[in-house]
Amino acid sequence: MDSNRSRKVFISILGTGNYKPCIYRQGDFTSTETRFIQEATLDFPRKHSEWSATDAAYIFLTPTARSANWQAVPIDSRTDSPKDYAGLEPTLSQMGLPFPVEPVEISEEGDEEAIWSVFRSIYDQIREGDRLYIDITHSFRYLPMLLLVLTNYAKELKGAEVVSITYGNWEAKTEIKPIVDLGALIELQDWTVAAGEFLRNGRASGLADLTSKRVSSIQNEPGLSLIHI
Repeated sequence: MDSNRSRKVFISILGTGNYKPCIYRQGDFTSTETRFIQEATLDFPRKHSEWSATDAAYIFLTPTARSANWQAVPIDSRTDSPKDYAGLEPTLSQMGLPFPVEPVEISEEGDEEAIWSVFRSIYDQIREGDRLYIDITHSFRYLPMLLLVLTNYAKELKGAEVVSITYGNWEAKTEIKPIVDLGALIELQDWTVAAGEFLRNGRASGLADLTSKRVSSIQNEPGLSLIHI
């Protein structure tokens, strides 16, 4: 294996709800029935087969989420009684993933100090050049916005690449729940930054790079070609 290969990193936030079993779908992939979007996302064959021991998954969770859905026997925080399903930790352990899965505790407060604490907790796990796969399904309150800002920050300061941002739409009125790819939001951020650089400083290199990438993606689509003049 190439030791210089960029590390792939899965980032997800675990919630506190009493999750019901469902089946998720993304493209041609259909998951087995699961209560946890993290299991479905990490089982996505295209990702699972290409990952190795040098990669990592970080599950961010509050103290309440740890007892409610991470530990082996989850506890219903409303009744203090055991839930009737295994927590996410044993669920992921049984998958035999080739990389480590690490729980990272974050604050469950919502004040400014707590928000910065969560930002640092997530940012500190990201290394130079990491390729990020982010699940925001159970990110609540300010967390989706924080993750969008944080990933842009990590791209600039650590050279990280956001490969995907996904959301498991478990509230969809369908039997099989879609995993929605929100990658267009990252691309929109890139275009916004490039446009700002051009308007402020007259630098068009960012726009040129993005345009080149867009043209290349169109050229690589099956059945499509560009007419060269």
